[in-house]
Amino acid sequence: MAKDEFRNKNNLLAWGAIGISILAFIMAFVALNQKTLNSPANTSDLQTRIRELQQQFEISRVRQRLEDLRQEVAGGNADLVKAQREIENSINELKIRLQNTGKEAQQSWQQLGNQLNQIQIGLREGSVNVLDALDRIIDALKANIKT
Repeated sequence: MAKDEFRNKNNLLAWGAIGISILAFIMAFVALNQKTLNSPANTSDLQTRIRELQQQFEISRVRQRLEDLRQEVAGGNADLVKAQREIENSINELKIRLQNTGKEAQQSWQQLGNQLNQIQIGLREGSVNVLDALDRIIDALKANIKT
């Protein structure tokens, strides 16, 4: 009978050790995942993505405003001087948005910035009419905004 008691105690200790090992493994796994989720790299990536989405939203808003202006100009319901000022303001707003992007995004938006500069110069010189300028800006924005 002493042998059976000794065996039961050993079994109980073995199962207890297995249970504690499993619990320690689970706790280590949870701690590692917690650390990975809160790591600066993931937080930075998430913040960068949020900034990109905010920027895309703002640029989409400008594009929509320009599309509305284009409809007014095409319908003859807009003052062309006022429309030209609105285009200039929109281009300046877009340039500011482009300057506030990260380095990777700035490179991809460089071409758009160059197009906006050309349109702006054309408007000032009178070589580009308002409807053409609006069409070119809207097309450039559509081509450059990720959806």
